Amino acid sequence: MNYKFWIAQVLGFIAMIFLALSFSKNRKNNILKYQNYSNAIMAIQYIFIEGYEGLAMYIMCLVRNFTYSRYKNGETPRIFFILILTLMIFLSMYTFKNIYSLLPLLGIGLNSYGLWQKKLKVTRRCELISAVLVTIYNIIIRSYTGALTTGIEGILTIFAIINYDILKKKKI
Repeated sequence: MNYKFWIAQVLGFIAMIFLALSFSKNRKNNILKYQNYSNAIMAIQYIFIEGYEGLAMYIMCLVRNFTYSRYKNGETPRIFFILILTLMIFLSMYTFKNIYSLLPLLGIGLNSYGLWQKKLKVTRRCELISAVLVTIYNIIIRSYTGALTTGIEGILTIFAIINYDILKKKKI
């Protein structure tokens, strides 16, 4: 394995740390800030392993998070969701290699829909499916720390679904 592979794994590990730190924040702005750090590092990681589909989608995550954070209470206008999804589709067409290269589009597109929704139950389910799809993509392109990161994200989402949707615990 060459040095690019190892650089990508180190970057994926750093992205994982920022994602984990985001779960310890109690203000939405701080959560988004740390998740954007994680997304930016993941985007750079994909350059080293030539995962250009993932690179494109994580850049769109940054655009999406920036756009969605400008509106309070999940009131992002529909036009912004449609515009972001359209850009994701065009970027996916541009970076298309094989059927697996559609996984980031499906996962992050679904995640974008979930974040756009007001109902957290929908958001969590979209997040879970997204984490599974992006984890599979990361394994295929040999982004093992990226797969671990999105896998952990999926597990944490399962806990949230159990706590808030199944057991109906109140938000802290």
